Amino acid sequence: MTHSQSTTGSSRLAICGLFVLSALAALLAACGNPRKDPEPQPADGSITREPVAPKLTAKLAPRCKQGQIFRVDRTLKVREQTANDIVVLEGLESSLSEVVSADEQGRALVLKRKIEKSLTRLGSEGGRIDETKNPLHGCTLELRRDAQGTASATVIEGSADIGKQKFLIDGFDAALLPLGEIREGDRWSVPADELDKPGGLNAMIAAQGFKIEKNELQVRVSELTEKRATLELDWQIIGSFGQAPAVMAFSGSLDFDREKELISRLSLDGGRTGPGGKFTRQITISVTRKRE
Repeated sequence: MTHSQSTTGSSRLAICGLFVLSALAALLAACGNPRKDPEPQPADGSITREPVAPKLTAKLAPRCKQGQIFRVDRTLKVREQTANDIVVLEGLESSLSEVVSADEQGRALVLKRKIEKSLTRLGSEGGRIDETKNPLHGCTLELRRDAQGTASATVIEGSADIGKQKFLIDGFDAALLPLGEIREGDRWSVPADELDKPGGLNAMIAAQGFKIEKNELQVRVSELTEKRATLELDWQIIGSFGQAPAVMAFSGSLDFDREKELISRLSLDGGRTGPGGKFTRQITISVTRKRE
């Protein structure tokens, strides 16, 4: 055997050895990777899957019982940029309500509501703020639900001229809740007549001198658990301030406590925007509610 033949033979052996080693390494890698192995199948050929939990549903409706007492704190804040100043208006109200009677659906029919605080604050941002007491400050009312879902009122403690003024026993935020069952991700529009009830959301905006011509309030269920439901709010209003056409926009959220069956929190923030998307009149509305 010549030297060249010996070298050629050695090269072939080396190449064969590398091929065998590569094939062995690939085989070992395949055997050692469980993702390459087929999943075991039942003997009868059927496929077993984990059960999927049904999507949670709920009906959101405030419910109460005779003798229950709950506290409500409401705040309305308006911040307006003028030519020379920033004017701030605040309305604050705290009330304590006792359910005198309720029907089988848990709706309060007669309610005794003490207006512990009802104040208006007006002034310049960072400057002087004047505070005045509203007519219902310190008064106690008896509210009786009528067939339209609003309530007539009688002053039983204190002194205030309320005339034939209508009130909402459940609060204006109850209009945001749907009538039927909901699931996470559901959306709906709040009927215009619900927003336009005496003491409702429209009344708060109209009190700022805004004439409402058209509005659309969209609600979406962003979270639903056994204990709570959270709703996201998107409100667009078309109308005018005096003779000037204007558009107002709000966004916010609402928490419904499913264990206590009440709206525990509402927040809305928005207002009228001017050039560049900046608020020329910013309005913030907040409500908190809890059982005593």
